[in-house]
Amino acid sequence: MKKSALLCVLAAGILWGCMGFFVRTLQNEYGFGSLQIVCLRLVFAALAFVILGVIRRTPAIRLRHALLLFCTGFCGIMLLSVTYFLSMTYSSLSVAAILMYTAPAFVLIASVILFKEKLTGTKILSLILAFAGCVFVSGIFGGDAKITAMGVVMGILSGITYGSYSIFGTYALRKYDTYTVTTWAFIFAALASLAVGNVPDIVIKIASSENNALRIIILSVGMGIFTAFMPFLLYTIGLSRTEPSKAIIVASVEPLVATVLGFAVFGETPTVFSAVGIVLILASVVLTTVKKA
Repeated sequence: MKKSALLCVLAAGILWGCMGFFVRTLQNEYGFGSLQIVCLRLVFAALAFVILGVIRRTPAIRLRHALLLFCTGFCGIMLLSVTYFLSMTYSSLSVAAILMYTAPAFVLIASVILFKEKLTGTKILSLILAFAGCVFVSGIFGGDAKITAMGVVMGILSGITYGSYSIFGTYALRKYDTYTVTTWAFIFAALASLAVGNVPDIVIKIASSENNALRIIILSVGMGIFTAFMPFLLYTIGLSRTEPSKAIIVASVEPLVATVLGFAVFGETPTVFSAVGIVLILASVVLTTVKKA
């Protein structure tokens, strides 16, 4: 394991944690729906990957590997986005966030079975600290958490699909380099997002915004670059050099960043629980990156 690999994953988690800024702005100021934001994010990220692919002359994939890369993009990127947003629709944000961060547990179990990873005490402790930290920073202890059956189902599915990127991606990285895997995964994910994003309505909203059209496009491009293109590229680089279970635990820094961003940008009030959660997540990341497992 290389420390630089986990630093790439850490950087990816930090960038993912900034997504709330773009999502809140597009939703609250311009009325875009969740699935439309998913579409904008994935399409602009895919365009960035295609441009990078042309520059790097990313090779075409073999037909027998198309299904693997389709699953990487469709399950690990597209379905993750859809199920997570649906989970937020049917349940409170705190419940959705906690359920999505069951992903490290799924990845750890799958990695032991599929990749013969060692199940060590350090990994188990890191997993517990990361999940506990996510629970604390989510705000669920505020007492107003909304829980529904559909929200729980979608939340668990978001955790599974989030974890599936690490599993499918690990297999894909045995066949192709990082840039090829991420480029084709995003092409498949973006194409799938066009089917659910209500593209005509997106065009109407942008066109009817008059003076704000340019700002919407800048926000959409920025969201695609900074919350999809760059973090998925960094995460996949890290995934190619370390174990999937360690990578996804380190990426749990995402809700920590989102919480700090909420304090700094949106004026949200920090609580004792959020502070405890931040400490637990940091402890998990430090334990995973410093101690050999």
